[in-house]
Amino acid sequence: MAGIYLHIPFCRSACAYCNFHFSTSLKFKNELLNAMHKELILRIDYLNAEKVDSIYFGGGTPSILNVEEIESFLNHIRSLTDVAHHAEITLEANPEDLAISYLTGLKSIGINRLSIGVQSFFAEDLQTLGRKHSEGQAYQCIEMVKNTGFDNYSIDLIYGIPNSNYWSENLNLICKIGIPHFSAYALTLEPKTIYHWQVKNKKATMPNDNELNLQYMELCQFAKKNSFEHYEISNFCKSGYQAVHNSNYWNGSKYLGIGPSAHSYNQISRQWNTIVNSDYINKINHDELYFELEKLSEKDLLNEYIMTSLRTSRGIELSKLKALTSEKHFNFIKNQIIKLESDGLLISNNNHFRLSEKGMFYSDGIISNLFEI
Repeated sequence: MAGIYLHIPFCRSACAYCNFHFSTSLKFKNELLNAMHKELILRIDYLNAEKVDSIYFGGGTPSILNVEEIESFLNHIRSLTDVAHHAEITLEANPEDLAISYLTGLKSIGINRLSIGVQSFFAEDLQTLGRKHSEGQAYQCIEMVKNTGFDNYSIDLIYGIPNSNYWSENLNLICKIGIPHFSAYALTLEPKTIYHWQVKNKKATMPNDNELNLQYMELCQFAKKNSFEHYEISNFCKSGYQAVHNSNYWNGSKYLGIGPSAHSYNQISRQWNTIVNSDYINKINHDELYFELEKLSEKDLLNEYIMTSLRTSRGIELSKLKALTSEKHFNFIKNQIIKLESDGLLISNNNHFRLSEKGMFYSDGIISNLFEI
């Protein structure tokens, strides 16, 4: 089945590390939401009438929207295409936006999964990251989520925060609180961010590569010890709580991205929308081209399969890989498998191979080396 992603490009403030597309001005919010509704009408055929089993509000900060604004998108999507009865409908949210009344409203309109940007349960980390919620709000929001009947929710955590000693404690709190799914990301230095400026001007330090590696391995061991399925490089869940929407990405399913900077993929082409809010609004309203499109070649589809599959615990099926590539490149990959396995970076088993925990930490370099160029 297919997925629909809606990019809500608004935030109340800028986090130090974030380079996703967002605006801290809400001046043209209504115009932009109206343009997104129009894009839904223009683009729904991209999925070729395939049933939708996931809808994901991402950003930015989608919890900046009120319940009525979110419901209008859900109603509009259901009027345009077939949404599965069991569809996963996720909203990304910041802890400071979550109140009992808001959560109750979200549940009443069909939101059945929350992804909460906790990042850390400790005030010093939150200050370093430029997060606006407090240590107390990080705890309180999860209690409110539980009390309003959400059992399917996830939190984000960041590791590799310079001068922080809280990583182990953050992990232990996952079990103590009883969180069923979490995503863990390394702090990275992204261009055009506050953090990049701070490092450049010697007001902050870079994450230590060795510390990042140690914390990632601690993360993997924590997951194994506490029965979390490490089903994708950065994602961990208790049984039955895999994220449908993100799993669709990694499984190569079709998805439609709505909103500025949103990406789409339908196994034939890849599209990406303009990143400037005003351009997006004006071009949609004047029926002008607001996205770029790339038709996917056989080589592109091969590299897509390598990139997405190796991010998962499922890994790559050799027989499928052989059908997608030339004999020369297939033999190259088989030789790489032998080398990577001897280096402890990869695990092969009959017709499959996947990254080891050590290999997952170095995934970007390993995956790109296997691409056909």
